[in-house]
Amino acid sequence: MNRLNTATGLALLVLCGCSSMERDFDAADASNPRHATVNVVNGVLAVAEEPVDLFANNGAIRWVFGSNPDGYVFPTGGIKFDARPPSPPASMNCGSLPDPGLVFKNCKPLQRGTMLQCVKTGPHVVNACYKYDIKVELPGGGRPIEVDPWAKLK
Repeated sequence: MNRLNTATGLALLVLCGCSSMERDFDAADASNPRHATVNVVNGVLAVAEEPVDLFANNGAIRWVFGSNPDGYVFPTGGIKFDARPPSPPASMNCGSLPDPGLVFKNCKPLQRGTMLQCVKTGPHVVNACYKYDIKVELPGGGRPIEVDPWAKLK
C-alpha cells in the first residue's frame, strides 16, 4: 500500500509540473512591451498615440485602457492587422508596408480583457508601417466599437 501511495504522489507531481510548463505567451513573456493607451469616450474608441511607435527593444505591443474604459473589454480577436493596407499618410514617412503576419504573433486579450497584446516575433524593419483594426466590446454583448489606427517600427 505504501508503494501505491508513493506512485500516486509521484504521478500527481509529474502532472502538476506538466500543466505549468504548457502555457502560451502571456504578460510575462513579452520583454519590454510598448504600451498604447486606448480610451472610450461617448461611445467612440480612440488610441491616444497614432501611430504607435514600436522600437527594436520592444518585444510586444500592449493596448491598455486609459482613464475611461466605460465598461468595455478587449475581446478575443480584438485586433486584426491589415495585410493590404491603404497608403499611409505622407507625414508618417513609411519605408515599407510588410506582411504583419510575419512580425506580430499571438495577439490576445490579457487580464480579463483589460489589455490586448501582440508579441513581436518577426524582423524589426525600421520605418515599416502597419495598419490595424482594434475593437472593444461590453462583456454582456452588444455592438463592438472599432478604430483603425497605424503602428510604425522605429
